Amino acid sequence: IYLAIALFRLGKPIIYRMGDAPEVASKIQPHLWRILAWRATTIVANSHFVRSLVREQGKVFNNKCTVIHNIAPDRKAPPAPEKIKALKASKRPLQLVYVGQLTERKGIHELIRALVNLDDPRVGCWFVGNPAGEQDSLNSIQTQLKEAKSRTHIEFFGFQPDPRPYFIAADWHIAPS
Repeated sequence: IYLAIALFRLGKPIIYRMGDAPEVASKIQPHLWRILAWRATTIVANSHFVRSLVREQGKVFNNKCTVIHNIAPDRKAPPAPEKIKALKASKRPLQLVYVGQLTERKGIHELIRALVNLDDPRVGCWFVGNPAGEQDSLNSIQTQLKEAKSRTHIEFFGFQPDPRPYFIAADWHIAPS
């Protein structure tokens, strides 16, 4: 949206990379999406599911849309054993881990409310990731957590270049989105 004028005036080829479905919940977003997709030279979806949603928006997008899957990083070194040991030493009897963007649209607000309401000292959840532009929202959540005085143990670790120790040490990975 911010680049709309430049996109249309410059006339350069545009590759539109889509990691999520086209926005259709509001009145204006579907129109803006269709204009940008129409202007794009190529639409690259990160899954066959997203491509099918793009194609549902009209025949004009069928030939423009292709799929290129994200590739997981290839880490040559094994995960740090000392990190795994430290995490296992601090875990709760039921330890959950969320790894990803700490944003409202990923469902973490609902997850945190559920964990707080659970109020169970035997349950813990580690949050690994960045707030992706929603730092104020994350700060608000952390303040609410302190005020709630829930016995459920919730801990934020921020971005971790190698999240494997968290997956290994936790009992379950949780993905509220």
